[in-house]
Amino acid sequence: MIIKEIRISNFLAFAGEQTMSLPTEKETNLVVVLAANNTGKTNIIRALKFLFYEHLPDCTEATSFRLIHDGARAAAKTGTTLTGWVQVTLDIDGKPPLTLRRSVKSRKQGNDQWTPGEITFVSVEDKGREGLRLVLDEDGIYQTKVRAMVPEPLFDAFYFKGEPMDGKLLGGVGAIRESLASFLHEDRWEEAQTAVEKVRQYFHQQLSRLSEQNSEYTKLLNQEELFRNHLLGEQVKLKKKKAEQLDLITQFEDVTIRLQELGSGGDSEKCVVQLRELRGKLDAARNQHEKADASLARFVGTSRGIPFLLDAIPTARRILKQMQEDNILPADISEPFVNRVLASKCCVCGHPHDDHTRSAWTRYREKTLTNHSFWIRPLTMSPSIMPKPWRNFWRVMPARSSCWSPVPSGTSCAR
Repeated sequence: MIIKEIRISNFLAFAGEQTMSLPTEKETNLVVVLAANNTGKTNIIRALKFLFYEHLPDCTEATSFRLIHDGARAAAKTGTTLTGWVQVTLDIDGKPPLTLRRSVKSRKQGNDQWTPGEITFVSVEDKGREGLRLVLDEDGIYQTKVRAMVPEPLFDAFYFKGEPMDGKLLGGVGAIRESLASFLHEDRWEEAQTAVEKVRQYFHQQLSRLSEQNSEYTKLLNQEELFRNHLLGEQVKLKKKKAEQLDLITQFEDVTIRLQELGSGGDSEKCVVQLRELRGKLDAARNQHEKADASLARFVGTSRGIPFLLDAIPTARRILKQMQEDNILPADISEPFVNRVLASKCCVCGHPHDDHTRSAWTRYREKTLTNHSFWIRPLTMSPSIMPKPWRNFWRVMPARSSCWSPVPSGTSCAR
């Protein structure tokens, strides 16, 4: 921070408005004030302290009116209000210049009797033709900034009651070193370093926690984006469904109008007559269907199912013929067939003959073949060549389907 300009008006030893412009170049910004005693050198420092920190060591609220120039106060009449102020323009790290003003205002009530001073702190903005604009520092932003740039203890260390370090600057380098070490609390630097390290660790933990929260926040943002996209898609579908609903409502209204038109004219009467006729025909057809079912039931009961049995004979004959071709049921269950099996090297099951299988076929030929041939042969005959007794038998007896094996069950041939 560099002070570019100081303006003082009716403040302490400065009557009227006084302006001091200071150099701002880094190489030439050293200022030396040379003047005779009691001409206002110390008042410049006191004015800066009042501007920066709002108070002076020997000044209270009740006596703050004394900061206004003595001559101006002496010339003022009773009831007159006077204002004294200090203003500086600061150059802060290359930013636009900042102009600050602190003023004290008081009203004369009598001979050397004044109201307590009213102190205000404002920023000054030059609006060109519009003049100056004074913005009150209500939130204390500028006051905080000034105290951060120039701490009051540091200012007082060099200028205590207007004198440089209470005369200690005259003690040489050693005195200056001692004063600075006391002011800067050099003996507590290690403690301060430990405290700073603790603060650093604390902020590191806080940053880690904030990082985790930021990850969770990012996740929630992504979920919100997905939900938002899904919601937009559903809104589009809803809009489409509403359009379809309006279309269906329109169609329903058209059909309703059409029905009303049909109900009010001759077309509806014709439809009613036709519907009545069709219902009569439907009832007649149902009655005929019921009569046919009853007649069929009576026929089945009288015939005892023989017509259905006769219809099944061709199917049974076709199945038996297929069994003959597959050598499951021989076409000629007779002694010649058994003789052919006995003369073969293998049985009908495909295994080589042995004494046991040959003995089984022989017993079958002698005991079984003759008894079953009487029943099986008619099934393989055509009805045209079937003996008359058998034809008469099939007319009065229900058919029975039996599967016969050339080797009786339980013999060793059924391997």
